[in-house]
Parts: sequence; structure tokens; C-alpha cells
Amino acid sequence: MERQPPFFKRTGAKPARPVRTQILTWILPVVAMCVSLYSLWSSIRTGRDVARIDAVKTQYGLFQSMARARMDQPLMSHMFAETGEAYDLQSELIRSVTHSATEREISELLLRESALAHYIFTSFEEAYYLNKNVKEGEAARATFTDDNLAFFTTYLCANPRLRWYWDRKGGKLALTFAPELRDYYRDSVLKECGSDAPPDAHGPFHRASGGAAPLHQNPPKGAVRE
Repeated sequence: MERQPPFFKRTGAKPARPVRTQILTWILPVVAMCVSLYSLWSSIRTGRDVARIDAVKTQYGLFQSMARARMDQPLMSHMFAETGEAYDLQSELIRSVTHSATEREISELLLRESALAHYIFTSFEEAYYLNKNVKEGEAARATFTDDNLAFFTTYLCANPRLRWYWDRKGGKLALTFAPELRDYYRDSVLKECGSDAPPDAHGPFHRASGGAAPLHQNPPKGAVRE
């Protein structure tokens, strides 16, 4: 008996694909798309983690630099006081050490004090703009920089000598920084201080110089500070 060819050869019809092949044909593109989406999500998450770590390193880099400056310049410790009480204590200690300093030595200390004040305000400016730039980013990173900016706001309010250095009628360092930062200082730092927190126009070196007149007097009551 003559053997007949398979039906699909006789009719020209194509053989049906196995069910497993059809399932794989449908699933593989879906799996590939899921893998791509996961890879994208993982990249975004990694990028956010890196950005958060960079923000932490930047902020702690500021604080570490300030800590090193305090260690390197113990006679400037009053500039790092974060409360009025700490400022008074540090100032008294500095007066006891520098009471016999010469006029030249006092002048050198005042120059170093002015330079340190500018450095601190520059760190404040960096914290302000870092906080501003991450506001549109991840919430956790913004919260972290919010806390650091709040530290500077309280710190600059609580330190009478730094307030004098910023004051336009004092050290005038405010004039060397961006108007946007001066607005923030006026609206946040001075608002927190209130009107009963006068700046210190003398500092701990005034008494050591034998009572010589300070370079600038305290601004009159009611004067607008910025």
C-alpha cells in the first residue's frame, strides 16, 4: 500500500505551533520589558542613593572643616559658640589668655577673627544653596539639608560676634554675599533672634587691648540690620 504524505504536505497547510512555543513567544517580550523596567528603577534608585550620600558627605565636610578650624585656632573658639552662654564662657577664657597681648598681637587676632567670620558665612552660603538645589529632588535628602540649614540659622543667631560681622553697621560681611542669601538671613536668622539680641561690637580682644575704642560701635537701638 502506497504511503500517503502528511496532511499538511498534501493540503499545503502549515503545521500548528506547539502550545509551549506559543506561550514562550508571548511571555518573552513581557519578561524582557519587566527586566528593562527593573533595570531603569534600579538605576534611578542607585542614583538617588549616590546623591544622598554625596549630600551627607558635603554637609559633614563643612562641619569637619569648621571643627578643624576650631582646633587649629583655639583663640577663635568664641566664633564657634552655638549659644549665648557658650559665647560668654569662651570669651572670658580668651580674655584671660590674651590680657597681656600687645597691640600688634591684638590686631593680628582681629584680622584672623574677621577672616574666620567670612569662612563661616561662606559655609552658611554653601548649606543654603545645597538645600535649595535638593528641594526639587528626593524628600529624604531635602529633609537632611533642611536640618543643616536650620543649624546655621540658629547658630548665626545665637553668636553675637558673628551677628556683628554680618551687620552692615558692623563688620559689613553681608555685603560680600548674594542678595538672596541676605534676604534669607534677614527673614530667618534675624527673625529668630528678635530685637533683644544685640551684636557684640567688641569681642573678647577689646579688653585685652587695654580698652581701646573698637573699630565699630554697636548699631543704635531700632537700627535695621541685614
